Amino acid sequence: IVDHAGVGYQGGTVPLPAVPVVLTLSPVPGDNTVNVQSALDQIAAMTPDTNGFRGALLLNAGLYAISNSVSINASGIVLRGAGNDTNGTVLYSTSTNGPDNGQNQLQGLVVISGSYSPIPVSGTSNNITDNYVPVGSRSFTVDGAGVLNVGDHVIVHRPSTANWITAIGMDQLNVPWQPGTVDVDAERIITRIEGSRVMIDEPITTALDQQYGGGSIYAFTWPQRYSHIGIENLRGQSYYNVNNTNDEDHAWVFIRFSNTEDCWVRNVVSQFFGKSCVSLQTGVKHATVVNCQCLDPISIIESERRYAFDLNSCQLCIVENCYSRQDRHQFITQSLTDGPNVFVDGLSQQAYDLAGPHVRWASGILFDNITTDNGMTVANQGNSGAS
Repeated sequence: IVDHAGVGYQGGTVPLPAVPVVLTLSPVPGDNTVNVQSALDQIAAMTPDTNGFRGALLLNAGLYAISNSVSINASGIVLRGAGNDTNGTVLYSTSTNGPDNGQNQLQGLVVISGSYSPIPVSGTSNNITDNYVPVGSRSFTVDGAGVLNVGDHVIVHRPSTANWITAIGMDQLNVPWQPGTVDVDAERIITRIEGSRVMIDEPITTALDQQYGGGSIYAFTWPQRYSHIGIENLRGQSYYNVNNTNDEDHAWVFIRFSNTEDCWVRNVVSQFFGKSCVSLQTGVKHATVVNCQCLDPISIIESERRYAFDLNSCQLCIVENCYSRQDRHQFITQSLTDGPNVFVDGLSQQAYDLAGPHVRWASGILFDNITTDNGMTVANQGNSGAS
C-alpha cells in the first residue's frame, strides 16, 4: 500500500506558517487590479528572510473589483484577507471573458505560476536495472552510468511504451494513446545510496517493469519554480448574468497554481466561478488546500466545467476538509497526475456528477472520508475519460 504521509506543504512535517504582514491595503472605488498587483510586486522586491518569506499582503475587509487577474510573481509571498464571508475580503471578478470567447479556461483570478523549466543535470542519468519495481517502492538498483548523490532532486522516469498501452487497452480508443505521451515523471529526493541501490524519500505510484520499458533516474534543477506562497482568508466571487444561469462569459477559476512547491491555500471561499475554487496544475508539488469551499458555480453542466478542487499533473498534494455545492466533479484528478495525492474529509452536496479520477493515468490517489450525494467512481472510463 502506498504511503501517503509525505503530502502537503513541506511534506506535512510542519504546520502551515503564520507569515508576518509587511503591507496592508484597503479597497478603492472602481477597479482594484492595479492597486493589488502593485502591492504584490512591492513585496516581491523585498528580500526573503531566513525561512524564505518576504511577507504577507493583508487586504482589509471590503470589495475589491478585479477586471482581469492578479498574480504572485516571486517566492515567499502570502496574500491574506480579513475573512472569507461576504463581510470579509471579497475579490470580485468583473471579467466578461469566458472560455468560449478565446480565453484560457485556467486563467484564474489569482494566479501563481512559475516557469516550467526543470533542467536535467548532465552526467547523472542512470537506467533502473531491476526487472520489476512495484508500486509503493522507495528504492531500486541503477546501472551506475551517471553520478548521483544523497540530497539530489531527481526525476524517476517511467516511459509509456506501445506494448504497455496495448496491454491496458488504450490502443482501442477512438483516439488511441500514443507511445511517449503518457510518460510518468515522479519527482523525488535521494535519501540514501548503498552501492548501486538508490533510496528515495517518497514511494513511486506506477510500477517500473522491464517488459514495458523499465525506468530511469536523473538529477535536475528548477530555477524558475516559485515556493513558500500562501493564499488565506479570502472570498472570491465572479460576475455573471443573473438572468442566465448557464452564462459562461465570466471568470472561470478563483486560484490557480502551476510550477510551484511548498505552497498552500486555506480558509477561502469561491462563488459563481465556472470551473474551480482551487486548481493545482502542471509542476505543483507539496501543496496544501485546507478548509476551503466552492459554491454555486455558473456554467453549462457538461465537459470541462464545475471541477471544484482540481489536481492536474501535480504530485504530493493534499485537499483537506473542503466543501463543494452544485459542482460536477468535486474532488478530481486529471492528466498525468502522479501521486501520492490525497483528498480527505471532503463533502459535496447537490452534485451533478461523480467525484474521482478523470481523464488519463492518475496514480497513487487516496480518497479518505469523502462524502458526496452523487457517488464516486474509480474506473477505466474508456472513451468517456481517456482522451
